[in-house]
Amino acid sequence: MKRIRELREARSLTQEALAEFLSVSRSTLAKWEAGRHSPPAETLARLAVILCVSTDYLLGITDDPAPARPGPRALVTRARRRAPEAPAATDDAIEEAVRKRISEMPIEEFLRLQGAGDAVLEHVTMTHKAAEMVDKMRRAEDADELARKG
Repeated sequence: MKRIRELREARSLTQEALAEFLSVSRSTLAKWEAGRHSPPAETLARLAVILCVSTDYLLGITDDPAPARPGPRALVTRARRRAPEAPAATDDAIEEAVRKRISEMPIEEFLRLQGAGDAVLEHVTMTHKAAEMVDKMRRAEDADELARKG
């Protein structure tokens, strides 16, 4: 999670200031930056929004820092859960209207309006779990290599 530090410093934020934004201690943030611990999924999502990057970028899964926008179908599915009685024929029309609107909307506004909705948090959770698995695999490979050398 060394990218957290790089991004924080590039934005001239102190550890204290970023920790305060996230409602965590400075030492917790320092552990994340050093890679000794990983932030919880919800905090990772907040970090991505604050630092204007994707969670995949923070986790080192991609080198593209651009935040991903949740798809229109996810928003239609979310709306369907809230109003199951609406005619199904409207789903395509809603999806098209949403697609047009979010393509024109800055990501920060979209996430604010959506409140980092269910689709984003689900994606972040899955991404976080994948990163943990990759980290465990790397540690196991490192241990195997040390055992072979030792």
